[in-house]
Amino acid sequence: MAPKTHLVSIWRRAFESCTSLERVAVKLCSRLGDSAFKGCTNLKTVTFYPKVGEAEDGHDLRFRIIEKACFQDCKHLEAIEIPDSVGFIHESAFRACRQLKTVTLPPGITEVAVTCFKDCSALEEIEIPHHVRIIQSGAFDLCRSLRKVTFGRGPNNEPPRLDLIAALAFGGCNNIEEFVLP
Repeated sequence: MAPKTHLVSIWRRAFESCTSLERVAVKLCSRLGDSAFKGCTNLKTVTFYPKVGEAEDGHDLRFRIIEKACFQDCKHLEAIEIPDSVGFIHESAFRACRQLKTVTLPPGITEVAVTCFKDCSALEEIEIPHHVRIIQSGAFDLCRSLRKVTFGRGPNNEPPRLDLIAALAFGGCNNIEEFVLP
């Protein structure tokens, strides 16, 4: 990308079912649209480069939103580290990413959306950030390898702000051995 250019959004279905796509590096973008990378079955690596501040034309370039089903059915995606600037991850964003083993959620999110990580059958461990208040229905449903769920403490050792774990949030997670809620 030339120094003065930027991409504000990747719109819905922009790369849907691009089955040869193996790597995505998201730079200078604030939003990934609905189903933007859905069905990219060979996608293995997604790297986010968050940019703090504004472009010369005033656009806010901090990465903020992952829309509905954005990475759904990306069967070879193994790890995802979501930047701290992201405030919301919509429903089914990572649904059926069956090789997804490692997820780092941003500290500022307040909700884990409906079926967000449903059927991520390789996911073994998840830390829920301190600010999360709601874990929606089916958020981690059918994550059959999930063994440990930890709820993080705040910056001054405050307990989690959790208000609700909805029906079937962890349904079908038959291997959970440790559920740490301070």
